[in-house]
Amino acid sequence: MLVIKSFMNRKFRLLPIIIAMTLIGAASNASSAAPDHLKAAYLYNFAKLIYWPESVLSDKSKPLVICTSASDGFTQSLIEISDKPVGGRPVQVVALGIKSDASFCHVVFVDKHRSDAWFRQNNGGYEGQLLVGERSGFIAKGGVINFYLEGDKLRFEVSLANAEERGVQISSRLLRLAKIVEDDQ
Repeated sequence: MLVIKSFMNRKFRLLPIIIAMTLIGAASNASSAAPDHLKAAYLYNFAKLIYWPESVLSDKSKPLVICTSASDGFTQSLIEISDKPVGGRPVQVVALGIKSDASFCHVVFVDKHRSDAWFRQNNGGYEGQLLVGERSGFIAKGGVINFYLEGDKLRFEVSLANAEERGVQISSRLLRLAKIVEDDQ
């Protein structure tokens, strides 16, 4: 009987530790999902502050297409917030595979895990396309906007040369919030 009580006492002493570890794991999962929601919100708002060439968005009835080569979590976060139109156009979110044709996309987000493969398969993107990433060296490969962390804050850098090369113009409102970088960074 003493052995059973000792085992039960030990089991109940471990219970708070098990609960705490479960809660920490859940909080960790929640915090790892938060950046996806934040980056998705930034990306959606970037689209509001970009001017595309008339040749790219001439038909007002066509949607603004935001494509992602990213995790399902990021894509889902973007879908959840993209129910409002941008510039009077509906927004369509498309998940791309690494080998998918992205020529119809107006905005392309490429996550850090797919960046190298995406550039190999897509030759750096297309004219009139806003290319956004989150990996060091993304701008040097032809990206227009790149997310980075500064401490615990999400920031973004912009290459005006790459934007001009792609034919997209960036609002001064967006540029005031960005770190402007040279195209060789």
